Amino acid sequence: MFLKQTLSTILRHRAASLIIVLDIAITCAILCNTIFYLKTQLQLITIPSGLAESEIVRLTPQNIGKVADPDALARADLARLREIPGVKSVSTANFVPLGQVDNAVGIRLRPDQREASAQATAYIGDARLLDTFGLTLVAGRGFGESDVVQWPADAAQPPPAPSVIISRKLAERLFEGGDALGKTLYVQDENPARVIGLVAHLKRGYALGPSDELDDAVILPINAAYSRMYGSYVLRTDPARRGEVLDAAAAALRQEYRERVFSNMDTYEDVRANYFEKDQAMILLLLSICGALLLIALSGIAGIASFWVRQRVRQIGIRRALGATRGQILWQFQLENLLLSGAGVLLGMLAAYGVSDLLVRFNELPKLPAFYLPLGGLLLLVLGQMAVLVPALRAARVPPALAARAL
Repeated sequence: MFLKQTLSTILRHRAASLIIVLDIAITCAILCNTIFYLKTQLQLITIPSGLAESEIVRLTPQNIGKVADPDALARADLARLREIPGVKSVSTANFVPLGQVDNAVGIRLRPDQREASAQATAYIGDARLLDTFGLTLVAGRGFGESDVVQWPADAAQPPPAPSVIISRKLAERLFEGGDALGKTLYVQDENPARVIGLVAHLKRGYALGPSDELDDAVILPINAAYSRMYGSYVLRTDPARRGEVLDAAAAALRQEYRERVFSNMDTYEDVRANYFEKDQAMILLLLSICGALLLIALSGIAGIASFWVRQRVRQIGIRRALGATRGQILWQFQLENLLLSGAGVLLGMLAAYGVSDLLVRFNELPKLPAFYLPLGGLLLLVLGQMAVLVPALRAARVPPALAARAL
């Protein structure tokens, strides 16, 4: 009987009821997709690089004019940088993860293999690069000086490296069970390279493409002047002294060769923040849109409920006079809103799935997982019940005496 009376009330207010249903449906469709996209973006901007991020600084010098002996200058630079207080390790590297530079190479398992088994980022650096990056070695060993090959001054391309270290994710992609130690790889050319170690994580230069391929990386022990590899000096420092070390490093490098400018002089946290700057702005924008949508939807529910209370003062007073309790009046308004919100949520979940299908087709976004639909719907139902609570409490406080005076 109580449900029948509630449905009858809803049908007598078709226009207002339809507004609530459509309001909830639109909000639900947008909210479900937005929550999923936000989760995807948050996972992306928090992915581990594999580096000791709080300890790393980077300097990328650019020489003005021609340097007579770039290799000798690089050796002198490294010697000066290692003398700076607070510096734990220094290396030359072609770039750092998420540094908006990449060096993608094809990894093959046989020299006659026509198509690569995987695409990976190739990091080039000296024997200290693992320590400088702060990478976690999970199997095998790191590089020794005997593993390092010298990039000849007259060569445009780096020489082949006989030993390599790869990421654990790349090992799992190439070999069953990730058993890569001692195996042979072919990186771009027909020269074999033996896997001597695995690191837990090492991100690529760009965080683009399928998420399960972002950790595919190989480290080549090749020593060269930073100018030949268009690279940087990477320093691992005491986290509390990073700013001090950056200033001291820049001064030391200018002392060694005065005609220099720096295209990069930053901490690794700055590198990450710069890379994900647009993604962070998009997250804030989407959060603002979600907040505005929820505010509009909930304000609409509360406004219409307040209007219904004012229109039904006499009816409420009569019910109170006939013995209805405040709890029953409160439950009536909550039930009305629950039925309308439920209808809106069901319609919204269908719309959310349709919107997701369009995003997959035209924007190549991942498909919305089904569990986000009830998650967004439940959130709206709970917030909708909270929005109608104040008007419902006001209705429950209507005294029976108002039944005779209400117009």
